[in-house]
Amino acid sequence: MKFYLQSFFVLAMCLSVSASQAADEKKFQGNWSGSKDDAKVEVSINGNRISFNSSTGEWYKGTYSTDDTTVPKQITVTIEDCPFEEFKGQVSLGIYVLDGDSLSITACRPGDPTPPTGFDDPRSKSLEITRKK
Repeated sequence: MKFYLQSFFVLAMCLSVSASQAADEKKFQGNWSGSKDDAKVEVSINGNRISFNSSTGEWYKGTYSTDDTTVPKQITVTIEDCPFEEFKGQVSLGIYVLDGDSLSITACRPGDPTPPTGFDDPRSKSLEITRKK
């Protein structure tokens, strides 16, 4: 669970804004929720800032950026703060699919220099969240 949550947080933390990224970045904004491994997950995205909280007590704060010119689309998250020293300042690379109010993200362990090759990449963990209304 720790790796999964960290990967998601790092992934979401590094969204830098460019003209090609503006459309998806606007769609990322807001509060999201989901569950993973019997834990409830809450994600808040404001600008390029992201925070992640789990009912297990695990939490992350950081920045994110996306690249929607790739197939699949990529997301980069930089963890600024969390309870795990080894992940602070680390980058997690991932891929995502944004479909309306549903967001699926698959990310590799923070510090892995390459993004997942697909949503079934054995190096990665996945999270599916839904925008809160």
